[in-house]
Amino acid sequence: MKNINKSHKWSDERKRKHSKIMSGEGNGRWKGGKQIRKGYVYIYNKSHPSATKEGYVLEHRLIMEKKLGRLLMRREVVHHINGISTDNRIENLSLLNISTHPILHNKGRVSNRKGIVMSEEQKEKIRLALTGKPKRKRTEYQWT
Repeated sequence: MKNINKSHKWSDERKRKHSKIMSGEGNGRWKGGKQIRKGYVYIYNKSHPSATKEGYVLEHRLIMEKKLGRLLMRREVVHHINGISTDNRIENLSLLNISTHPILHNKGRVSNRKGIVMSEEQKEKIRLALTGKPKRKRTEYQWT
């Protein structure tokens, strides 16, 4: 008679097969390969050169790469025009150089690296060059 309380040992081959079955879509906790981390959308794409060690890539970078038909270089940054980091529609994305991107986020303060102070006029010129659209003016409402 076999001892039923004896611990079951799996062979290395069985462990590999089980691991493959339980990863990705085979796992009951799989959510389609899409995650939001630190406010950004990540897509599971293990074979991508820019993938994290877990195999995820920023969705906005994938979308821009698809539009351009090439991989992005390290010095290229995808900017969310409306400032919403989960809004990855192509019309909300613009490609910037890593050195010009902080200028758009510099609200008239002195940059910590180059000491550049940008006026609203200068920022508007950059915004217009990138998007082709001027900044929308806020409508002031008068309550009577």
